[in-house]
Amino acid sequence: MTLHPNPPSVDADFEVSGCYDPKTLIGPQGLILRAIAKSYKFTWRILASEYVSVNPSDNLARALVVNRNCKVFSNFMTLKLAIADIIGNFGHMPYLSGGAQDSILKLLKVAHTRLIDPLVVVVPIIPGNPMNISEDFLVLLGFAIVIIVILRITVRVIKLNNKFWTTENIFRAIFGIDVTDNTIKISERILLGCLFIISFFYSADIIDAIFDAIEINSNRKSVNNLEQLDEAGITLMINKHYAQLLRLSEDPLVKRLAENAKSSSFTKNYECVNELVLKHRKNVSCIMSLSTAKNGVRFSTRIHGEPNIFILKDYVLMQWLMIYMSPLAVYDKAFQKMVQNLDEGGLIEQWYRTELMKTSDESMTKSLSSMGRNRHDETILSILIKLGIGYILSIFLLLGEIIVHRYAHVFRG
Repeated sequence: MTLHPNPPSVDADFEVSGCYDPKTLIGPQGLILRAIAKSYKFTWRILASEYVSVNPSDNLARALVVNRNCKVFSNFMTLKLAIADIIGNFGHMPYLSGGAQDSILKLLKVAHTRLIDPLVVVVPIIPGNPMNISEDFLVLLGFAIVIIVILRITVRVIKLNNKFWTTENIFRAIFGIDVTDNTIKISERILLGCLFIISFFYSADIIDAIFDAIEINSNRKSVNNLEQLDEAGITLMINKHYAQLLRLSEDPLVKRLAENAKSSSFTKNYECVNELVLKHRKNVSCIMSLSTAKNGVRFSTRIHGEPNIFILKDYVLMQWLMIYMSPLAVYDKAFQKMVQNLDEGGLIEQWYRTELMKTSDESMTKSLSSMGRNRHDETILSILIKLGIGYILSIFLLLGEIIVHRYAHVFRG
């Protein structure tokens, strides 16, 4: 079997539905890829995952079902925890879908809120808005609101000093801000002391998040070209295959970034079989380590009963570029061998077909929906537990205040 695949041009006759999307070439990743493409006089567009609704009444299904026109399902390898500052446009990144997207964002949550003094830029860029208020911030703010409500009720029931126990003063006390007043009773001073003590347990996180937001707004950095990326002293953290591709570039800035990059294979317990389908062309652009390609297909078939291949699009794209951009011809035979392995594994029926995922849409939807529900259930449970702790602390405050109020004469002697 001999294949002669051709890379698509900018004006390639792809479907109007938009299976290929140039918007993804953004941020540092896009800068580097565009620089490499320019040096090789090469242009391309890459796959995007759009979403459709199978059941209009099921919002979760609407959010998670991959575009049927593209027939692409992706599995992004989990990045290891690392101190990383992410710079770029986070608004558009179609590589991930459903739970995989949220799990990556959760791992890099801290990195999203700290863009000061950048050390590492993670490539590919992970989606998300760095200015999003974190879940912890909202929960801690919920603690404060619960305590304020209970204390306001206490003030009315026990008839404390209404002029002192205002919502503003309670809020200030929760954040550890001095609100002393000589007109309040000793019982109220004790209650105020309790608020200050409790504030040490959780208000520091709220204040830290506020200062982070202020810092990010006042020190936001933008990188619009490779020169600025180099001047910022950023170290790339990239896939080892990607690093090899960058070193082939004729651009000295790209080479310098590649030489200083921290590379990793980003693999789990097994290698994924990666595939990329070019619309309207009688080929399937796939590349993979020869020693694991056939085993990957057979392993998937044995476990699932049919090929259930996950796609790591970045890895595929990098290998695909290496085939067409590298002066080395060794990739051509490897590519042909890879396609043959996939064909022998029963994955490819016709070269022009795009429906390579043999898992049914219904089963995939159920799996994704189940995963999404479990994730949301865990989040809701976590928030309820944290708010419950805040409520219990408030009850202790209420009981303590009542006891002190009733036995205030004992303290006065």
